[in-house]
Amino acid sequence: MTIEWNALRQSCVDFYGDILSLSQEELRGRRFEEISITASILWTQLQLLTHGVALGSILITHNGRGPGELTPHKVAEFELHRVLQTCEDLISQDVLAVSAATEDYLQDNDLQRSEHSILFDWSNLTYTTTTIKSPATNHALGPSASQSSLLTVTQPDIFSAVKEPPNHPFEMLPLSHMRDVLGRDFDLHSDGIAKYLLSYLHHLGFFERVDRHPTLFDDNPNVNSISCSFPLPLGLDLSTDVETLFASVEACLSDLDLSVNETGFLLLSRRLWPNGMASEYAVRRLTQAIISWVFAEDDNLATILRDYVARQQSLPGVRTADDVNPWPEARTLRHVPPSSVHNGGDYVTARRSLLSHYAIPWLSALHNEDVDNYAMLLYETSVQLAQTSLSADLLVAPSPNFSPTTSTDAVTHNRDAQYFDRLLRFIIRLSQNSVTFTIFDDLFVRWLEAVSASDRFEEPIPSLSRLFARDAQESASRASVFDSTAGQDTSDAAIDPWRRVISVSAENKAGLLRSLRWIYVFARSGVDVPIQTYFHFITLMEKFQTTVTESLLFVKTVMSSTWQRPTSRFEIQDMFAKLHTRLMPEVLQTLSGGTHIKNVLHFIRQTLATCLLLYGCNRTEVMELEMIYNDEIKDIPSRRKINIRSSIVSDPIIVPPNFMAAINRYMSADVDDVSCLIAKFFHMFLMRSPYLEPHEVDNFILKNGSMLCNCVWQLYGIRRPEISAFRAPFILRTLVVDSQPFQNTLKKVFSAEGDWELRLEGIARLFRIILDSPSPDFQVEGRQWKSSVGDVFYYFFASLWADKKEEIRLSVDTLVSNMLAVHFHAISSCWDEVLSKSPIEERVKLVSFLIQLRSHFPTWQVVSWEVIVETLLEDQYDEKESGDGPAAAHLASLFLSM
Repeated sequence: MTIEWNALRQSCVDFYGDILSLSQEELRGRRFEEISITASILWTQLQLLTHGVALGSILITHNGRGPGELTPHKVAEFELHRVLQTCEDLISQDVLAVSAATEDYLQDNDLQRSEHSILFDWSNLTYTTTTIKSPATNHALGPSASQSSLLTVTQPDIFSAVKEPPNHPFEMLPLSHMRDVLGRDFDLHSDGIAKYLLSYLHHLGFFERVDRHPTLFDDNPNVNSISCSFPLPLGLDLSTDVETLFASVEACLSDLDLSVNETGFLLLSRRLWPNGMASEYAVRRLTQAIISWVFAEDDNLATILRDYVARQQSLPGVRTADDVNPWPEARTLRHVPPSSVHNGGDYVTARRSLLSHYAIPWLSALHNEDVDNYAMLLYETSVQLAQTSLSADLLVAPSPNFSPTTSTDAVTHNRDAQYFDRLLRFIIRLSQNSVTFTIFDDLFVRWLEAVSASDRFEEPIPSLSRLFARDAQESASRASVFDSTAGQDTSDAAIDPWRRVISVSAENKAGLLRSLRWIYVFARSGVDVPIQTYFHFITLMEKFQTTVTESLLFVKTVMSSTWQRPTSRFEIQDMFAKLHTRLMPEVLQTLSGGTHIKNVLHFIRQTLATCLLLYGCNRTEVMELEMIYNDEIKDIPSRRKINIRSSIVSDPIIVPPNFMAAINRYMSADVDDVSCLIAKFFHMFLMRSPYLEPHEVDNFILKNGSMLCNCVWQLYGIRRPEISAFRAPFILRTLVVDSQPFQNTLKKVFSAEGDWELRLEGIARLFRIILDSPSPDFQVEGRQWKSSVGDVFYYFFASLWADKKEEIRLSVDTLVSNMLAVHFHAISSCWDEVLSKSPIEERVKLVSFLIQLRSHFPTWQVVSWEVIVETLLEDQYDEKESGDGPAAAHLASLFLSM
């Protein structure tokens, strides 16, 4: 279209003369409502004009000059620009008077006048229409203050037939009454502005003329004779018809047919748009209807596949190629050829088109009104729907995991876990459908609080793994096709479960403890907790000085995670080293006091058990040693279920020195329970770790020989049946590498200047070693180990004559009387190896000891004849060929004296 600029200007001035002819002073004297409507009307016209010129639809000429000679894409300013600019300035300055009705609306919706536009706010238009059709019970029924030449604003005699004003909204009204309400309640004193607003409401379908004329104002000279009807109720009406409207929406959204769903959404969008003046009950009920529709997708799809696709029937509400496409055509609407009409994907695509066109905008408006209230509303709605659906499922199909004899507590326990899992799945579903906007973190934290506040927080939640990117396959499915079609920018509200957990943990100590419970739920559910997250918590635990009891949950979390994914060996050991170094004084104080020791034992046990898992020790053996209890891992999902592949940890096993120092200090507390735990740990580590080569075990023993020998010595002072299976191989594996630390321990215990009671206890421990000597476990394969335990027998039997205390000598004699032949034979075999393999000096010392021992046991053949003969022959050779002649001769004489 080509038009002269003067003609364009004149046509605009002629049509909007009552607006464009106003001066700045006259505009400043108008009310806010009139200025807002004026600005909206002129802004719309300017946008049409500007975009028409920019796109080439409108060509404006000036005095015959073509558009190419002018500045392109720009319209010369005239009255339209001036009045619009003045109106925008007045609105931004916030100096205009506003009616009481509009002020109430702005306050209830938490809106600022400078940011509000009456014509572009659907809920405001709904509120205006509701006010128009409501009976004026609170207002005078006399003539209005507005003087109009266009419309008669004198209140019509609509109440003459009744004694009292009606309390039901009018279903039919004359234009004069509607004009009167606008002037009385909204201060619209300008007939022109009132005419524009009424025409706008009529065009949007809020009401219609009784005679069905498409134009509200025509050439009819008697405007008062025009009657209008309101075909449908509005959500703000004070009428029982609103219940019918609500029920219609709920019924439409619960239907399987998508065309019926769309009807419900149209009612929802046109008649029930979110409004701050609506009641909480109304908002909650409508939100529940929409969320229920969202959650029903899977069930509806199953019905479609079963009842329609399988039977080759047309999908209800899905347009085919023969149907007329709607206008404007939806961007996400997929054209379905006749050959693919029986496809469940078409139903899903059409359903998500409804979601993006109706549900998301409606919920977005509700979200923008009050974010906190929206979060609470969605969470409570999800809770209610989760409880209802779970009860229905359990009623139809009870859990197969329980028999009629299962206890009520167990059934309740499982039901609660299913409820939390279903609730989380609903929250995830909301996020997948892009209706959480910015509140996903709030919903997730509410769910975490509910789980951690219950006694079910140790139960695994299978749906948790869907939230985390490390579970690659399930998290990839979150990026559904809908994400690119919903038209919503969700980058700022992307799912990141760790974001809120990390932020809450750093707030204060209470937040840290809350977050510890949360990550424990994660680990129990098969979520791979990043090692950086663990270090974050270790730093905060040191900052807020958590106690052993408070830190125990962190250790349980790491153990649960390691049970499923034994990775990051060095980092986890380093964390434990830092944690135990800090908490060592509290642990030792608790162990010495003997009170509240249970949590300390759990703290030590689960730490050591986690390390054993990192070392690759057999899990069954770890559980048999009661380093991990079945109750602690029975509910953890299997590695197969959460799709974890076994992998070999390549980093070497290096136990941090400060961690070993902490273990040594714990052992020095001389608490039997702690000593047993440490002994079990060292036994599994040294004897059962597949990641340790024999030479690495030897190096570890050489570095920590004193501590290991001290542990062995304490272990033989404990009378518990569970340690008898491993203490013998443990002591031999230690002594075969380096027996010197054990010799130092024996020298200290059996020192003549020491406490005789300590020596008496030492005799009892040595006797227990002797009792273990015939056991099949009392050996080290591939090693000459028998000579390493010679000191055990020496200190035990030497006490028969060497100790000054008669009580000790008598005790040894009594213990020896209880020994069997098998014990004497085992001891003799050890001495045989010493005589065969040891240097001359040690042989002389041993033979001298055996000669003295023989006087106490004349019937005991302390060494075999084969060893005696072999030794004599070897000594005879040494006497002739080497320089050890005198020593060899002395040894031979000692043998002969035996």
